[in-house]
Amino acid sequence: MAAKFVVFLTALVYLMFGICGFFPALVIMPPPRLRFYAMPMIGHYGFLFNWLPVNIVHNIVYIIIGCAALVACFNRTTAIWYARGLFFIMFAFSVVGFLPFGFNHLWGFMPLFEWNVMLHIITAMLLYYYGFIYPLDWGGPEPVPAPEPPTPTPAA
Repeated sequence: MAAKFVVFLTALVYLMFGICGFFPALVIMPPPRLRFYAMPMIGHYGFLFNWLPVNIVHNIVYIIIGCAALVACFNRTTAIWYARGLFFIMFAFSVVGFLPFGFNHLWGFMPLFEWNVMLHIITAMLLYYYGFIYPLDWGGPEPVPAPEPPTPTPAA
C-alpha cells in the first residue's frame, strides 16, 4: 500500500512539473548576465516557477516518468518494481547533475543542474526506501504450528 501511494505521488509531482513546463507564463528566462546560464539548450530553456531549470526534452521526460508511475501505481508488485527502476534513473540524474564540463546539462539536451539535483535526490531516496527496504518482511520466518496430539482410538 505504501509503495503504491509513493509511486502515485511521484506520478502527480512529475506530471505537474512536466505539464507546467510547457506553459511559457510559468517558465522564467534565465538572467543574461551570467555566463553559466547562457549555454546552448534545445528548445525553450528557462526556470519553471523561477527555480527548476527545464526545457522541452526535460518536460517530455518528466511526463513519461509521471505517466509510467500512474500506470504502475495500481498494483503493489508493479509499484515496487517501478520504484526500484526509477531509483536508478533518478540516482544517475543526480550524479550527472553534479558533474562539470557540460555533463550537468547533457551538452544542451536536458538541464540536470541546480534544483533538479535536489529534486532527483529526494525522489531517489523515497523510491529507494519504498522499493528496496519497506517491502522486506522483517518479522522472521512464519511460525510453524505445533502438531496436534494424536487422538486416542476407542478400544473395542
